[in-house]
Amino acid sequence: MPSFGGWARGGLPAEAVARAGFEWFETGYPGDTQTNEILANAGVRPFAYVNLAELAGQLRAASGYSGDILRTNGDWGLELVDVTHPSWQDWLVRRADEAYRTGSRGIKWDAATPDVPPGKTRADVNDAIASVMQRILDQHPDMKFIFNQGFEFALAYPQYVHGMETEGLFSTSSYPAAYLRPWEDPWYWGPQFQQMKALKERGVPVFVAEYADPSSDRARELYDAISAQGFVPYITSESWDIRGWGYNVKPGW
Repeated sequence: MPSFGGWARGGLPAEAVARAGFEWFETGYPGDTQTNEILANAGVRPFAYVNLAELAGQLRAASGYSGDILRTNGDWGLELVDVTHPSWQDWLVRRADEAYRTGSRGIKWDAATPDVPPGKTRADVNDAIASVMQRILDQHPDMKFIFNQGFEFALAYPQYVHGMETEGLFSTSSYPAAYLRPWEDPWYWGPQFQQMKALKERGVPVFVAEYADPSSDRARELYDAISAQGFVPYITSESWDIRGWGYNVKPGW
């Protein structure tokens, strides 16, 4: 189970990451050649961040996406796209290639449970994602993929899933009675926990991000509960912009 962490905003402290003991680390958008080189030289696999199903305005022209906008994610100002559309699939392949050429050796796919477009099924969506992953691996066989919240895809196509990430699984914010025991929530966290356990039994590393002060007692509780289930914790701020607590990596590294 590789230790995993990430950094979302501000200058990434690459030298500190390289010394901390992480094995996999998410570095942000593709293109940070210097950071990727520092991490790779230290034996840390750098993962670029790519949104699998949502389009940011500043990337619209570069993406060349010509399909329908299914809806808008108002919280983040992003537009949800049809991942079965060829123009979007081509964009994801180009984005992964850019990441690889600038030193990334993995992709963390965010928003990995895309909306199902009209006239299509969840199976159609999963098949489209699998096609993209195969195209990328045909170009770069040593790439690895982490999916954030792509449970149904992971169970359908585990051969393309080298790691699975979820958020807040043990803090169970919507069902406080299940705090540290997500299996006790029959509605949302419990079923998700069972999906994660099934993936782990297939040999897929499971990363659980939790948002708390990494030096707090709450962080210790979360770390211990996550680790006890054989999952890999990463405890940081909600914006991933402080030095978090990873598996065998102390907070504040």
